[in-house]
Amino acid sequence: MQYRSCASFFGFPLPFDLENAPFTKEEWQQLTERAESMSSGFAEGDYIMDRIDTWLLESYSLHGICEVEKGDIVLDCGTYSGNTTLYFANKTGSTGHVYGFEPHPEIFTRYSKNVAQLKNCTQIRAAIAATSGTVCFSNEITPGSHIVKNGIEVQSLSLNDFICWNKVNIPPAKAGGFDNS
Repeated sequence: MQYRSCASFFGFPLPFDLENAPFTKEEWQQLTERAESMSSGFAEGDYIMDRIDTWLLESYSLHGICEVEKGDIVLDCGTYSGNTTLYFANKTGSTGHVYGFEPHPEIFTRYSKNVAQLKNCTQIRAAIAATSGTVCFSNEITPGSHIVKNGIEVQSLSLNDFICWNKVNIPPAKAGGFDNS
């Protein structure tokens, strides 16, 4: 989390240069080398930091407190390349399911290709927001794109609406956009 917070404010400082960093420069180099040697099961267009953060450090797990397990349902809000969706789909197994939300049209296309083989994943082209409707989204094709005042218009979906929609057994969203008709 420290890395993610600093990345947003300072433009991706190296994790070992951060105050109270959990890794030395040498340990970080070892993690980087391990991530670079990983050759399959990852999303095309991912970053080494994605592999380190998600797969090696498992930053989406609070071990012993909150961990994704077989049969769980996961909402991946802001999927980018799909690495986290692939990770969660692996963790939930065939009895679980991952709903991946990605509003940016170009990023959604890449994401859809990267997770197309998953049987336990539903791809939804929508931004998670306070209300369902439309919002302006940054046109950047980078991790961390977000809702802005002026940008491309995308469909938005509140988590409350999604959960209510999902509970009444309406078929999953169509790839390419949210459809609750």
